[in-house]
Amino acid sequence: RLVLDPTAPGGAKPVLLDWGLIREITDAERLGLAKVFHSLANFDIAGLFDVLESLGFSLRQELLNDDLKRDLIEKARGVVKDTINRHKTRENAREELAEFKARLNRAKEDAGMEGSMSPIYFL
Repeated sequence: RLVLDPTAPGGAKPVLLDWGLIREITDAERLGLAKVFHSLANFDIAGLFDVLESLGFSLRQELLNDDLKRDLIEKARGVVKDTINRHKTRENAREELAEFKARLNRAKEDAGMEGSMSPIYFL
């Protein structure tokens, strides 16, 4: 989760909330996270995937075609969009899940794969 601290000098400061395991991040990781949000906000597909690689994500190149990259970045941009009510959020989530499942099935067919695949498989 990302929130803004309006009491910070200069008017606002982004605060990343981590509800999982906690550890101090390095300066390189901090800069990488900033680049992730910058790439998302600016719809910079190449920049996003470059910074994900620099942060240690191993991407499966054979499955990451341009259409899938655009789709993934558009879905990920949700973290920097305005919030909406919970009913619209649920409706959007159901539609996006159905679209994702359809894309996943098409990708599996195109790759000649059987069985289930996790979204992490694409990374």
